[in-house]
Order: sequence, then C-alpha cells, then structure tokens
Amino acid sequence: MWLVIFSCISPELYTHECSCCASTFEICLDAPAGVVRKGWKLVRVRYRDLEDRHARWSDLPVEAFDGQPMQTPVSRLQKQWEHVLTQRI
Repeated sequence: MWLVIFSCISPELYTHECSCCASTFEICLDAPAGVVRKGWKLVRVRYRDLEDRHARWSDLPVEAFDGQPMQTPVSRLQKQWEHVLTQRI
C-alpha cells in the first residue's frame, strides 16, 4: 500500500493538502498528475510505502508531473528494468 501526499495551489490561488492511498505506486502518482491537468500548481509531492514500517518519506520532483497520466509510463519503465535485471552479464 502506498501513500502520496501533495501540496498544491488551485487556479483561484488557494493552497490545498491532498493525498492518495492505493495498492500501487503508479495509481498514487496519477492523483498529483490529475490536479496539474486541471490547471493546479504542485508545490511538493511526497510518498511512502505503508507496508514497510522502516520506510521514510521521500520527495518527488514536482517538475515530473506534467498532467499526463503516470500509470502506463511507470508500468512500462518497470517492465524494462525488470527485463534488464534478468539479463546475464
């Protein structure tokens, strides 16, 4: 289970603290991407793996969120690195 917390500013210039909790990291990333798609500005994005009791909060670069859905590109990237890890050296 993953938790993403993000601070953002609405087009009306109100500050909001938002969160998304989901079973996959990619789904959580779609929440901040969605607010950017609606014209909001991200200020900070943090995430944490809730199943790892030793996990710490980590920041994500707000520049990475351009409003496009993240689930497909992140899944594609995961398949690529999994493939690389299975290759013999």
